Amino acid sequence: MKDSSILILGGCGFVGAELARMFVDDGFEVTVIDNLSREGSHLNVASLRSLGVTIIHGDIREYDDLLLAGKPNWIIDAAANPSVLA
Repeated sequence: MKDSSILILGGCGFVGAELARMFVDDGFEVTVIDNLSREGSHLNVASLRSLGVTIIHGDIREYDDLLLAGKPNWIIDAAANPSVLA
């Protein structure tokens, strides 16, 4: 299924990273965008890269950052504020 690409917004967070791993295992080409504002997000970067996931350090609120992802077949929004205080 390498002809199917998925973009995961917030892809280095807990939910996004687990989804990325699952889709890579199923043969999808996966790209994630994450602003890496939460400390825990940094823990997923190396392991996702080792699986072949393309990681874009960007902000989904910025149109130009979204353009860096190209034209995926699917988009999954797993982005969230790390805290209700944020």
